[in-house]
Amino acid sequence: WHQLSLVLINFLDNKSNQRDNNYYELYKGFISLFSNKLNPLQYVTIVSIVGHSFNDHLESLNYFEDLIKSNSALSEEAKICLQMDVVIVLLKLGKLIDAQNLLETNGDILFKLQSIDSLVFSKYYKSLSECYKLKGPAHEYHKAALMYITYTNIDKLSSEDKYELATDIALAAISGEGIYNFGEVIATPILKSLLNTPNAWLYDLIYALNNGDVDTFNKTIELNKSVYFNSPALVSQHESIKQKVVLLSLINIAFERSPN
Repeated sequence: WHQLSLVLINFLDNKSNQRDNNYYELYKGFISLFSNKLNPLQYVTIVSIVGHSFNDHLESLNYFEDLIKSNSALSEEAKICLQMDVVIVLLKLGKLIDAQNLLETNGDILFKLQSIDSLVFSKYYKSLSECYKLKGPAHEYHKAALMYITYTNIDKLSSEDKYELATDIALAAISGEGIYNFGEVIATPILKSLLNTPNAWLYDLIYALNNGDVDTFNKTIELNKSVYFNSPALVSQHESIKQKVVLLSLINIAFERSPN
């Protein structure tokens, strides 16, 4: 069953295999026949991919809610994973309050469990970060996104997902209130997904801030001002961002000074 699960996950994870509702048909006509024999977390990995393959978000929501109702014997970890899929769909439907309530309820359960699989934390922090991405504030998104990266094998994400995540976390780090430790973002492999892309300037800006390099900071903004000043997240915090680089420049100067 383990080998079959891996084969199914690899097949479903390849988006080129998807045709209309063929993933759901595969689940309904094949996977559901032996789902109780699968490892619970491998099972929820499979049904998660299937559930997010629907074009209609309401269909996805009904699918996940039906799974939760019909799988009451699943482990708490597996149930939380499915609930996090519901959160993602609720956010797509614009039901932010419902999503927040579900996150809070499941968060209370999650942090009382022992020996939790990294998959559960990955799905929880993914959902939490998506929630903060919609409602803010940027520093809370930044915190949740870093936790998501901690518990996730980034290499398994698609190039598009890596690029989007790198863009979002860079914007949050730059604009987020009270964020001065850019080393946390730089230390993650995700930031390199910006290289050789239209948003490579964000990579340069992060490094300029981290180094307190006012000249490079100003040059980077000047070279990319049409994009920079069209970003609501950056424009709304422009004065605070300038204060950040000045403060970090002063801190770096202080550290570089000789004790004498």
